[in-house]
Amino acid sequence: MNKAQIAAVAAAVGMLSGCATYLEEGATKNAAAQCEAMGKQFVKTDSKKTEAIVVSSATVTGECIGPEDPRYVSDPGPSTPPSD
Repeated sequence: MNKAQIAAVAAAVGMLSGCATYLEEGATKNAAAQCEAMGKQFVKTDSKKTEAIVVSSATVTGECIGPEDPRYVSDPGPSTPPSD
């Protein structure tokens, strides 16, 4: 089974509450886009968030998987909800 490991790390300086969560979401989307560019899907295997007074960081780790992997979802649905 050919699996590509993807690790996306994001860090930012700021004092906004919830910044690490925002960074984690962005890192996950970036990793998913990298996998999608290879015709695969991203499966997150780990994530870590850290928030301090001035610095927030998030790390997302996962794998790019193809149809041969049992975790592959044949129809993941739209990435954004349809607009009315």
